Amino acid sequence: DVARALAAHGVTAVWGVPSYVLMVLRTAADLGLRLPRLRHLLVSGEELPDAGRANLVEAAAALGAEATVRAS
Repeated sequence: DVARALAAHGVTAVWGVPSYVLMVLRTAADLGLRLPRLRHLLVSGEELPDAGRANLVEAAAALGAEATVRAS
Protein backbone atom coordinates (compact mmCIF):
# COMPACT_ATOMS: atom_id res chain seq x y z
CA ASP A 1 0.00 0.00 0.00
CA VAL A 2 1.00 3.65 -0.23
CA ALA A 3 2.12 4.07 3.38
CA ARG A 4 4.48 1.08 3.13
CA ALA A 5 5.86 2.33 -0.20
CA LEU A 6 6.65 5.75 1.29
CA ALA A 7 8.61 4.12 4.10
CA ALA A 8 10.35 1.59 1.86
CA HIS A 9 11.57 4.24 -0.58
CA GLY A 10 12.52 6.90 1.97
CA VAL A 11 10.44 9.58 0.29
CA THR A 12 11.09 13.23 1.07
CA ALA A 13 7.87 14.70 -0.37
CA VAL A 14 4.22 13.70 -0.63
CA TRP A 15 1.62 15.41 -2.83
CA GLY A 16 -2.16 15.11 -2.85
CA VAL A 17 -5.38 16.51 -1.48
CA PRO A 18 -5.08 17.22 2.26
CA SER A 19 -7.56 14.55 3.39
CA TYR A 20 -5.74 11.83 1.39
CA VAL A 21 -2.28 12.85 2.61
CA LEU A 22 -3.54 12.84 6.21
CA MET A 23 -5.10 9.40 5.73
CA VAL A 24 -1.82 8.02 4.36
CA LEU A 25 0.19 9.50 7.25
CA ARG A 26 -2.25 8.11 9.82
CA THR A 27 -2.15 4.70 8.13
CA ALA A 28 1.64 4.77 8.31
CA ALA A 29 1.42 5.52 12.04
CA ASP A 30 -1.11 2.71 12.57
CA LEU A 31 1.30 0.32 10.85
CA GLY A 32 4.17 1.46 13.09
CA LEU A 33 6.12 2.90 10.15
CA ARG A 34 8.63 5.76 10.33
CA LEU A 35 9.21 8.44 7.67
CA PRO A 36 12.23 10.34 8.99
CA ARG A 37 13.25 11.68 5.55
CA LEU A 38 9.84 13.25 4.81
CA ARG A 39 10.26 17.02 4.56
CA HIS A 40 7.51 18.34 2.26
CA LEU A 41 3.75 17.87 2.25
CA LEU A 42 2.40 19.47 -0.91
CA VAL A 43 -1.39 19.74 -0.90
CA SER A 44 -4.05 21.19 -3.17
CA GLY A 45 -7.58 20.54 -4.34
CA GLU A 46 -9.32 21.02 -0.99
CA GLU A 47 -9.65 23.80 1.51
CA LEU A 48 -6.92 23.68 4.14
CA PRO A 49 -7.81 25.57 7.32
CA ASP A 50 -5.15 26.22 9.96
CA ALA A 51 -6.36 23.21 11.96
CA GLY A 52 -5.95 20.97 8.91
CA ARG A 53 -2.41 22.22 8.38
CA ALA A 54 -1.63 21.52 12.05
CA ASN A 55 -3.08 18.00 11.73
CA LEU A 56 -0.75 17.27 8.81
CA VAL A 57 2.31 18.57 10.65
CA GLU A 58 1.41 16.57 13.78
CA ALA A 59 0.79 13.39 11.77
CA ALA A 60 4.17 13.75 10.07
CA ALA A 61 5.90 14.44 13.39
CA ALA A 62 4.43 11.24 14.81
CA LEU A 63 6.33 9.41 12.07
CA GLY A 64 9.64 11.07 12.91
CA ALA A 65 9.38 13.68 10.15
CA GLU A 66 9.95 17.43 10.25
CA ALA A 67 7.70 18.27 7.33
CA THR A 68 6.57 21.62 5.99
CA VAL A 69 3.09 21.96 4.49
CA ARG A 70 2.72 23.88 1.25
CA ALA A 71 -0.77 24.47 -0.06
CA SER A 72 -1.92 25.84 -3.39
